[in-house]
Amino acid sequence: MVVSVCKIEILLHSRSLKEKRRVIKSLLAQIRSRKNVSAAEVGLQDKFDFSIVGLSSVSNNRKVSESIIDQTIRVIENSKFEFEIIKIEREVALGI
Repeated sequence: MVVSVCKIEILLHSRSLKEKRRVIKSLLAQIRSRKNVSAAEVGLQDKFDFSIVGLSSVSNNRKVSESIIDQTIRVIENSKFEFEIIKIEREVALGI
């Protein structure tokens, strides 16, 4: 079993927590509808201009798992929402 995990720090151009939550909720729904990954806001929930989104993918093949994460990152980069990706951290766990 291979588990790929990705943490993405995002700078949003929002003016309120309500606006940020709308954008993040829509982005997560878009990710889940297009890719078979787990996705959630995992940090900085109380900041209106920053967010941390976590992604994970489980597979029996490392290439497949990493490819799914790569494709999901592209979905995020090409989304219609206005934000900047500040940092991407990735990790892969093998076996269990």
